[in-house]
Amino acid sequence: MEICKKVAQCIEELWVLDYKGPAFLRNISDKTDGVACDMEVSSNNIVFTYNKYLNFSRCTKPISNVSIALDGKTLYSDELFLKQFPLPLIYTTRKVYTHAINKSDKYFIRMIFKIDKAFRLDMYITDCKPSRIENMGYTSNLIQVNAGKKFDSYVFQYNNVNFLALECRDLLDIAEFRKYTHAIMISLGFISGTFVNTTRCIFYSREQDFSKIENVDFIIQNSSVKSQFPPIAKNVNGYEDFLEEDMRKSFLNFKKNNKFLMTNAEFAELCKLSFHNVEVLGSIFMILESSACSLDTMGAMLCVTLESLSSFILKNTKDNILPIKNKNNWNKLKSQLLKQLDEDFLKTENGLEVIAKKLENLNSPTNADKLTKPFELLGINLSKEDTNILQKRNHFLHGVFAKIEEIDIQNNPPLAILIKTCLRLNLLSSVLILKLCDYIGWVPTYAHLHEDKQNLTLDKLFRFVGNQEKSTSD
Repeated sequence: MEICKKVAQCIEELWVLDYKGPAFLRNISDKTDGVACDMEVSSNNIVFTYNKYLNFSRCTKPISNVSIALDGKTLYSDELFLKQFPLPLIYTTRKVYTHAINKSDKYFIRMIFKIDKAFRLDMYITDCKPSRIENMGYTSNLIQVNAGKKFDSYVFQYNNVNFLALECRDLLDIAEFRKYTHAIMISLGFISGTFVNTTRCIFYSREQDFSKIENVDFIIQNSSVKSQFPPIAKNVNGYEDFLEEDMRKSFLNFKKNNKFLMTNAEFAELCKLSFHNVEVLGSIFMILESSACSLDTMGAMLCVTLESLSSFILKNTKDNILPIKNKNNWNKLKSQLLKQLDEDFLKTENGLEVIAKKLENLNSPTNADKLTKPFELLGINLSKEDTNILQKRNHFLHGVFAKIEEIDIQNNPPLAILIKTCLRLNLLSSVLILKLCDYIGWVPTYAHLHEDKQNLTLDKLFRFVGNQEKSTSD
């Protein structure tokens, strides 16, 4: 059964994003009220420029309760900023809205972004639902997510422009809506490699089908994040180009009989995990950000991510990895060790407090144990190479940089090793998150980026996550 969405009335409101022309700002100053300025919407903010010099005191604080008159229509802003230039007089804002409403009230809320035509939800999630807008044709590009509250997310095309929509099917106030949608968008960014964080339009309605719009918030920004190494292999067919002829037949059979995408239910679990746990939300964002950094920075960020995820997973099982697990035994030993600091020959030493503090924390697991134990608890087998990478994480965390003299993977072994290390850290971080949300399927290792074709095998291209017996074909 297909799901129909009404979007025409929302799209009609988007004229604001394309507006370029005269505007009148009111409630700022007697000097500016009634004086025309030029308004233009850029990728980062809305700019109001006065061509006429206006002499009055200037303040850097945000100006609230500003009305913006435009050709028979009115917008409002509570965050108008004055650029501190002598000439011309310029104001900017990133947020405008169409009507003054009580945003602590509950509404059905829809948020939409303009997106690239290449972005589709069915490239990452197997069981998208068929949907259509108004009287236009349908696409199988809608997911329904229950992250504690019910949401629909879908991609649609209108007037040859692609949009991503995210809307609540429960009544929410805007504060709740933002928390949920941030977790959902970050989760979608994790599996797709694209955290969509461009200019957004937020529509408020009392009607679930958005047939009547109470208000629209326009938030202008351009800070999307793209990762080169998402854990979901959106284009498995592309791997054929990296394989030798004798491997392709095995790969085609492997591709046909195995699962590479997320299910709607798995994605909902990921969204819940992100919403309720800031450690997971922050870790996902660091994974996304890391691929846009230099290799040394990427490695350091991913090591911090692994530390954060490990602490989160071990939060309720810390006692299981202590060297001396019996608390009574440890307390007796600690007491005896501390007594040794009272020896006469130590009386002249000034650093006894330091030694005492270290003794307090002596019964702590090693950093290596803290990083490997979460994989054991989640049933993830680590290879010898995985373990070696985890043991070398301090190189990144303590600024031990590799000497890279030439950007040439084929002829520069240190560079090749650094790339492989970062890709493996990315994989290990991603696998922990996928296992936490009960994902079952294969994930790319991105081994094809640093291996010769003749050395590639299926186990170098992909790694399985989850219970093999429960794996189903996508």
